[in-house]
Amino acid sequence: MKSFLEKYKLIIMFIVITFIVLGIDFSVAENNFWYKLAQHLDNSTAIALAVLALFAYIEYAKGEDEIPIIFLVDGKEIDTNFKLLRKSVTRSEILGILGMIQKSSTGRYDIKNDMAYMLMENIAEVQKGKKDKIYINMTKELYDKYFNNEIQ
Repeated sequence: MKSFLEKYKLIIMFIVITFIVLGIDFSVAENNFWYKLAQHLDNSTAIALAVLALFAYIEYAKGEDEIPIIFLVDGKEIDTNFKLLRKSVTRSEILGILGMIQKSSTGRYDIKNDMAYMLMENIAEVQKGKKDKIYINMTKELYDKYFNNEIQ
């Protein structure tokens, strides 16, 4: 387990630097080099933090996008009418939804290796913000056996 100092090293450094700059700010005259340096450092830090906050908000807002789950059955798109928030798009969430919407609770659909690989690749692309839909590839036989008549 990390010690308190190891865990909060960066915030402690930030506080120490802030108090050092604050001390310099109060101890020097306005025409002094150090005073002007502290002013410029203050302004540039505020602007940098504002830009970082903007980027952080943009990333947060992306996580709130609704991502539809689409079946790709032999090249034909079939909308499941289910959506997940981008921040919730994980393999377990998708497989849980598939388990809930299959025809019966007995038996389980079988995702083949190539289908699993394509699904994981699609999930990664959605999580990175490069795609806006989850595609689940399957054959017509698999779709008819587990999902047909439930979604339409």
